[in-house]
Amino acid sequence: MKKQNELTVVQKIQSDIIQLPGRPLVMLTREVAELYQVTPRQITQAVRRNPKRFPDGFVFELTPEEITWLQNESRLSTQTSTSYNVPLAFTREGANQLSTVLRSDIAIERSLQIVKAFTAMEREAERVRNQKQNLDWKAKRLDGKSARRDLTDEIKVFVVYATAQGSKSARWYYKSLTTQVYAALFLLEKELGESFRDTLDGIQLMHLGSAESITRKALDDGMDQQLPYKAIYQLARGRVELFAEVLGKTKPGQGRKALAQ
Repeated sequence: MKKQNELTVVQKIQSDIIQLPGRPLVMLTREVAELYQVTPRQITQAVRRNPKRFPDGFVFELTPEEITWLQNESRLSTQTSTSYNVPLAFTREGANQLSTVLRSDIAIERSLQIVKAFTAMEREAERVRNQKQNLDWKAKRLDGKSARRDLTDEIKVFVVYATAQGSKSARWYYKSLTTQVYAALFLLEKELGESFRDTLDGIQLMHLGSAESITRKALDDGMDQQLPYKAIYQLARGRVELFAEVLGKTKPGQGRKALAQ
């Protein structure tokens, strides 16, 4: 029965935890006071009288913009003033620290429940964040496939163009143009495999798609101008290298490994 009651309290705390834009997870004065079974005034006084116990990162006053945001989200009364009696926002550390200054019989018990609730919410926030990043990665991966198909189609035309100008090894450009894009953008430590693109993070995929689009456009421009095929190849190479020089080289796999963790 006691375990069930604790679970109920932890779930209630979780429902009171708020994610303000650009801030860590917090609880507000009223909810913290209710949890510790004291008044909001006592909570505020405890913080004011013990400033050394509540440094930056433990508690902060809401800004007028944050008060408005909470009111719009129905998490704060529209009667709340932005000039006086401003609610305090407590992080996990701050809400937990209150147990050391409040004279409440349930302070220690509530302290443990706060830790459990914040931990659960932080894990859920991390799960949602990773899920969003994965969805974003998949979208960029699809965009990358489209850019790659367009480049492949353009290379096919370029191979015919180069062959007509006398090239004996025009098909070599399929691999060469791809390799030069990879080499310009990434720090490569081993030979590329079929799953190379799956090791890239979202930003790297976006850069790769852009580089392939730049290569495709260079081939198209060169053929429109009826340049020699070798000059067109150098044109594509030069444009990609200039693009990569602005970005700086990155190591494949780093972003995806971090996401997996």
